[in-house]
Amino acid sequence: MKTHRMNDHGIELTVAERAAELAAEQRDAELAAPRRRQEGIVHTIPALARSVARLADEALRDALGLGGGLADPAVAIVDPACGPGAFLAAALAVGDGRGHVPAAVIGVDRDAHAVRVARDALEPAFARAGWPCALQAADTLSALQPAAIAQRADVACVIGNPPWIGGAQAKSAPWMRALLVDFERDADGAPLGERKLGVLADAYVRFLRWSLEVARLARRGAVLALVTNGSYLDGPVHRGLRAMLLRELDALSVIDLGGNALLARSGARDDNVFGVRPQVAVLIATRSAEAPRTRSARLRYLRIHGPLQGKLDRLEQLAWRAPELQAQATSGPLYRLVPTAEVGAEYARWPSLPELMPFHREGVQTNRDAVAIDADRAVLLARMQAFAQGREQPALAPALAPLAHYDPARARARMQAALAADPAGEGWIRPLQYRPFDARWFVALAPLCHRPRPDLLAAMDRSTLALVSVRKDRGALPWTHAAASRLAIDNCLLSTRSSCRARAFPSHAPDGGENLAPAAARELAARVGRVVGSHELIGYALAVLSAPSFRERYDAALRVDYPRIPWPRDGHVFDALTAAGQRIAQLHTTPLELPAGTAVARSEAARDRAAAIEREAAHAATLLEL
Repeated sequence: MKTHRMNDHGIELTVAERAAELAAEQRDAELAAPRRRQEGIVHTIPALARSVARLADEALRDALGLGGGLADPAVAIVDPACGPGAFLAAALAVGDGRGHVPAAVIGVDRDAHAVRVARDALEPAFARAGWPCALQAADTLSALQPAAIAQRADVACVIGNPPWIGGAQAKSAPWMRALLVDFERDADGAPLGERKLGVLADAYVRFLRWSLEVARLARRGAVLALVTNGSYLDGPVHRGLRAMLLRELDALSVIDLGGNALLARSGARDDNVFGVRPQVAVLIATRSAEAPRTRSARLRYLRIHGPLQGKLDRLEQLAWRAPELQAQATSGPLYRLVPTAEVGAEYARWPSLPELMPFHREGVQTNRDAVAIDADRAVLLARMQAFAQGREQPALAPALAPLAHYDPARARARMQAALAADPAGEGWIRPLQYRPFDARWFVALAPLCHRPRPDLLAAMDRSTLALVSVRKDRGALPWTHAAASRLAIDNCLLSTRSSCRARAFPSHAPDGGENLAPAAARELAARVGRVVGSHELIGYALAVLSAPSFRERYDAALRVDYPRIPWPRDGHVFDALTAAGQRIAQLHTTPLELPAGTAVARSEAARDRAAAIEREAAHAATLLEL
């Protein structure tokens, strides 16, 4: 194979790889940034594609016994979202010159222009090597059923970096929708029971399911070598996805490249290999048609930290059987694909917050805080009047920018109607717990406010207090996500990271009923010796979740899913912790006293209040030992 030159990441590129790289650079220059985001277009650098292709080649030879690897005549190589062809060029670079060629090389992409440039980049080199290469402009998820790929050869190798699109997409074809149902069920086949399954509609999740179906249908087996968003490794809603991967595959090697800009870090550098916000993961998975499906796949895991070049160098040196890919145990109900610290069986036996308090909602999300939120109600009302009247104001700029899910004209019409019906904004300007010790006002009208959470507002109107926590925390800092509020909450109340949204558990549901599950109420009454109200439960749970000893002991478990709360041992312990929690709640919800309204004064007052909460939390920790 002729080579072209060393690229910026230190590998010697083949002619095809360099052509694909240039095509990707040209495509990046031609595509507007909004389209790249909307369609999830992120081009893979050749060094990453080469490493993934090499690992796939090793897996084909080692796990499936194919001496030719990617070049074996039994193999069909397919990239279902090939773009300019980086992975197909890498496959040729790895497998060329072995004296035989694969049965088929297939590249598909919904962007006809990308397919044209891929042809220009790849076809000359593939023709010289004698490798069959068919590139097609089509939407894999609607036009290319997995059986069509599985029938092309005895063994399938699905390779690539499919789009990462979490927003609006075209509806799945009926056959694809039927496949995705498997990811919406747990390991026992029961529905996940989640209110929102939106993360399972992300394009990369669809491609994972499509690829898995190719592997299931391949006559002699398959290798999956995919670079994707890494959220599926431990996301609570992805647990059905993980359970199916473990059930249907023989071995999974997960290379976690990290780089997540959506979580709190400890300070160490951790570059993203694509320059995007979510973490990146490489999955090398194998399936043999002969292996029984009654056992769970062997799982191995490696986390690679550091700067970009260091990650690429580590990948280049990594072998599929490398000892650095350490065996991992995983178990239900979450089946996480990342290492999980042991926290003891007792934690899993305790009820989770949703089991105790069935009504809960994520906080308000405006997407336009500078427009829709203000500390001064009168200023906010005047701003809305200016917006409705079409008057120019610098503060209104975010409200005038159209987005895929936001139409400024529709937002203005809605505001005009609201002002006509309620000029003072009594019904649509609402108080908001924006940040700790920082209450503000917000416009509770969609679409100007992306998610005003009307059911949460209704619940808070009927509640005396809400416990605030999070479902998921991938951060590197200690878990601290518990608070209380008497107002509706902003979804960034506890963290500005989108992967760690604040969630309110009000004392009462929107219909005014007490937000306490009947079974939980009966258990609490039996243990405490009297009927327990939801307001008391909030105090008790807040004290437990604030206690430093509890946070330290169960830190790993608290990050995985909704917090679980231990049943009180008796009424004495419950009453003492409830009282401590109510004092903590009072500290969270009492406005700061600011004699001099400067930023420095606010900062000092906030520090003093946080210190007072820490003292009460330390007292709660001593009560937990009773």
